[in-house]
Amino acid sequence: MITFLALIQFALPVDTALLYKVADAQQVPRQVALAVAWMETRTGAKGNNYLGPGREQCDSLGCRRVCREIGRMQVNPCISFNLPGCKQLRILEQNITCGLGILSYLKVREGNWILAIQKYNGSGPKAREYLAKALGYIGWLTLR
Repeated sequence: MITFLALIQFALPVDTALLYKVADAQQVPRQVALAVAWMETRTGAKGNNYLGPGREQCDSLGCRRVCREIGRMQVNPCISFNLPGCKQLRILEQNITCGLGILSYLKVREGNWILAIQKYNGSGPKAREYLAKALGYIGWLTLR
């Protein structure tokens, strides 16, 4: 029996139409796009309120700006991505375009969507855990 909490946890995000539009344009399977977006923000987007502003980190050597991931797809602005949509990451559609462009690039580099999803989060145990949760969401999307 599916509980109400489980239904809320895996509900389709409010920005599903935008995710589908960009995923179709980037040739990313819709379920993969939704799963990665869900993993990155753990919720349905209610706008582009996932803005990591960054912060100053100070120590005995001085202060420096520490980058934070930005937007729906949690793209790091301090990493140079020469992909369309990766310039204005605070604009929701461009953030999604950049994130799915990175995901598409990783699919080409890694050879399949499974490794692309994992590499979107890095490597190691945390990335494998990320992949397992994303695959669970993809399974829910497929069976609904």
